[in-house]
Amino acid sequence: MKRYATAHGRRFEIGTLDTTPHQKRQTTKQQEAYARIPLQWSAEMAQRINSPRTAILILLAYLAWDSRNTTFQVSNDMLRRYGIDRWAKYRAFAVFERAGVIKIGRRGKQSLTVTLLKPPGT
Repeated sequence: MKRYATAHGRRFEIGTLDTTPHQKRQTTKQQEAYARIPLQWSAEMAQRINSPRTAILILLAYLAWDSRNTTFQVSNDMLRRYGIDRWAKYRAFAVFERAGVIKIGRRGKQSLTVTLLKPPGT
């Protein structure tokens, strides 16, 4: 049997709502593995295995996280703090750019602007 109500000169059919509580779906969150490592330690380990590119890549991931942006500046002074000279930076950036990992913006004698094309966590 249908029920009706009248309001403002119009007739409306009234239905009943199902008020039984819905069971919550159990969702499993699959998070990507994440490692929090000290930058100084990663730079020291990269020097020990003679791989400055590894330290530079970790620093790029850190700078992207710190600036909350995929585009940021990389200064020679910042890399020097972790034992990486500017020539190693230029060589690593050339390799990363050819591999499609980063895009480099050059502005004369100012610090290079780096854009991570595939940032961590994506």
